[in-house]
Amino acid sequence: MEMVCVEGGSFLMGSESGDLDEQPLHGEFLENFEIGKYQVTQSQWLKLFKSLPHMIYNRGADLPITEVSWYEAINFCIALSVSEGLELYYSINKFNVNCNEGSKGYRLPSEAEWEFAARGGLESKGYLYSGSNRLDDVAWYVSNSGQQLHSVGQKEPNELGLFDMSGNVYEYCWDEYGPYGRDRQRKTVIDSDVQAKSHKLPPRVMRGGNCYGLPYRQRNTSRYKYRYVGFRHDFIGFRVARSL
Repeated sequence: MEMVCVEGGSFLMGSESGDLDEQPLHGEFLENFEIGKYQVTQSQWLKLFKSLPHMIYNRGADLPITEVSWYEAINFCIALSVSEGLELYYSINKFNVNCNEGSKGYRLPSEAEWEFAARGGLESKGYLYSGSNRLDDVAWYVSNSGQQLHSVGQKEPNELGLFDMSGNVYEYCWDEYGPYGRDRQRKTVIDSDVQAKSHKLPPRVMRGGNCYGLPYRQRNTSRYKYRYVGFRHDFIGFRVARSL
């Protein structure tokens, strides 16, 4: 898995001019971490699980993996950690997902980590989108995608060398969706991974926009509510992260 090291630090998260759920603008401090250079691809999924989700109709080795639930993304992080001999960040006991603090295993990025990386970290030039104020330079979205997925890494990277953090597919984060200013990173999640029950659980956060989305949704600060943790769609994928 090709990763990019992100030097931690302080930044202002959110937006005073975006949607209400992007407010208030507030300070965050992050430790150093790594994040995937690209969205997880279908070939990387196949290497671990031997078959693609049967709902995928647009197939290609370098296309982002889609049609996977938030919990299936968690399982990918576990399988990838096992394949590289890393201590697991996540452990599952029946239907409980626990976070093992201090582990160097793969995980989903926190929402703050995702936004910090999308903005360009400490190298940020203050762009509206991840890597540019010109959306066509960095993202596949409704006006240039043909309303279909594209192979990762075809647009220009952002200041940290990260690709497709605006556009192509939404990306899962760990956090519960909710207003800023309260703890949304509970370290234990309980779920049966049964679609009929998953609507009772707190929604999670998705970031980054997608190939069907309008420009407004591709902004670094834009947030999207993922309502059902068992839900799958052809415009939802993810990238992985690791603590350092």
